[in-house]
Amino acid sequence: TVPKTLLLVTPLHHHFYLSLSLNPHLTMISWLLCMTIITLSLLSTSTIALIIHPTKSSSLQSSNNLAHLSMAASSSSSSINNNQPCALVDNPPDTKAAKGVIFDIDGTLADSWKLGYDATVVVLQKNDLGHVPINEDIYHATCVYPTPERLARTAGLLPEKDANTFLKVGEDLGKQFDEYYVKLVSLETCEYYDGIRDILQNLPDDVQLGALTNACVAYGHAVIQCNDKHYYDETKSAPLYDRFGTIHGADSVPAAKPSPKGLLVSAQELSLDPDQCIY
Repeated sequence: TVPKTLLLVTPLHHHFYLSLSLNPHLTMISWLLCMTIITLSLLSTSTIALIIHPTKSSSLQSSNNLAHLSMAASSSSSSINNNQPCALVDNPPDTKAAKGVIFDIDGTLADSWKLGYDATVVVLQKNDLGHVPINEDIYHATCVYPTPERLARTAGLLPEKDANTFLKVGEDLGKQFDEYYVKLVSLETCEYYDGIRDILQNLPDDVQLGALTNACVAYGHAVIQCNDKHYYDETKSAPLYDRFGTIHGADSVPAAKPSPKGLLVSAQELSLDPDQCIY
């Protein structure tokens, strides 16, 4: 059986990679070149790894059956200990199964960004701020902030320049936004992305679910319940809302994202350590 892949790793001082295609009509010069490379490798300070993958066929019947000889080495000799086996790349870290998955909602579970954008425009207009520049790009750029701060910034205020009014205006606009936002939740405005329900249903039963949004907590509950009701009415499948052991918004945790405090609260409510969870 002719090797399909021959990987020879040696501690050379410079990165070197060579690939030769071997076929039934190899010339003598090609064979000599191959043997020379292997001999030189064996004469180096140490041969680190030799990996052979045999072909399924016992012979090479076509040019599509190729054997490749690849030689590689680290670009820095200082990182190689010639007395110990090593590899070109570090071994991947040990993996373990997650015991909890915490989801964002807008843009992750639900295709709902337009709902947030439209609600923002309505709130600005109701507060005589229709002249304030607002478009989809501005909306997305400010979504890194919790709702009150996002709206205060959209209204043209900055915390460092408008300290006396920034918080008050943000809280007033944020309260109006949340009330309007939650009322607009429907399957048309916040339906799950295609495939999301399949993902949720196929996660193992012993994996706990959670949700954390920078919108208000009432919105998080409304989106998940709305999608659940639709799918239950259509398929009579088991509701997924009950699988969510924790649902939080920016108004129900000590600090909104990107602070990790909301995720820490969520993990605690799932009775899990943070390193057992995926967000």
